[in-house]
Amino acid sequence: MAEVFGELSGADRIVVVVPGSDVDLTHFDQLRSMAQAVYDEAAARRPGRVAVIAWAGYVTPVGIGMSAARSELAEAGPIVSSRC
Repeated sequence: MAEVFGELSGADRIVVVVPGSDVDLTHFDQLRSMAQAVYDEAAARRPGRVAVIAWAGYVTPVGIGMSAARSELAEAGPIVSSRC
C-alpha cells in the first residue's frame, strides 16, 4: 500500500517513508501520520516542490530482535516499480 502527499509530477524532491519494525497494513495510519508530518515540514520549506510517499510493501520485523538488525525481510520484499 502506498499513499502520496503532494504532487509527484511537479516535485524535484521525493521522500519515501518506509516502515521499520512492527508496522504492517493494520498500522498504516501510523506510517501515514509520519509521512504527513514529513510532508508538512518539507512543503513549508519548498512549497509545491516536494512529494512524500508512505509505503508499506514488505513484512516488517516484530520487536527489536535479530530480524530488525538484519536485512533479510527488506530484501525479500517486493521491488517497487515506477507504476506505484
